[in-house]
Amino acid sequence: MLRDDQGTVIGAINLLVDLTERNEANEARRASEERCERILSVLPAAVYTCEAPSGRLTYFNERAVELWGRRPELGDPEEKYCGSYKLWLPDGMPIAHRDTPMAAALKTGQQTRNRDVVVERPDGTRISALVNIDPILDARGEIVGAVNIFVDATKLKEAERELQRRTSQLATFLETAAIGLHRVGPDGTILWANDAEIEMLGYSRDEYIGHHIAEFHVDQPTIADILDRLRRREKLRDYEARLRCKDGSIKTVH
Repeated sequence: MLRDDQGTVIGAINLLVDLTERNEANEARRASEERCERILSVLPAAVYTCEAPSGRLTYFNERAVELWGRRPELGDPEEKYCGSYKLWLPDGMPIAHRDTPMAAALKTGQQTRNRDVVVERPDGTRISALVNIDPILDARGEIVGAVNIFVDATKLKEAERELQRRTSQLATFLETAAIGLHRVGPDGTILWANDAEIEMLGYSRDEYIGHHIAEFHVDQPTIADILDRLRRREKLRDYEARLRCKDGSIKTVH
């Protein structure tokens, strides 16, 4: 208001500021955020974000709720770094929420790629998860938060354990088989042999493994033919050959 010397109102000044661009920018930002949330909501991977430096949860999608087995309350000061009930390392050691890869990302900007963690739900069930974390930076390059994208790897880990079990069983079977078995490289060097073959020929492992297979064949044309046919991807069945034992004796083998 404008007043004269006696304090009487004699007019007013109205300042107008054009907020069109700012409002349009805010609307565009909100629309972009909504599109981003819609995309994240349908991802098969679990996604959540935390703010820095507090570590409080600021967003999570439904897949994260499914894998956590619970729905944290956004903004709750007690919900920090992760929405999991409990976390464990694959070796069974517990992980405090303040020691998670998410906490490290918020403090130092450290990235995480395909880190194995075990998520325990409130009902006691556990899943294996692979986590990938990146810090979120502002225009000045300062850490303002971090995002974690993680997937349920339980079936993958179970398949890996089953493969390891079967591989171990196969290795044990081959090593203890009653017949001689060996494996050679493309150049004919012996890479592995089982106990039965070592005992049959009488050499020590150092005297046999690492040597060229031709050293132990009596008939050089025979081993040359074997190797040549194998290089052509042929399979040999009941191919007769003669091997020289350490004591000088000769054994005929198939």
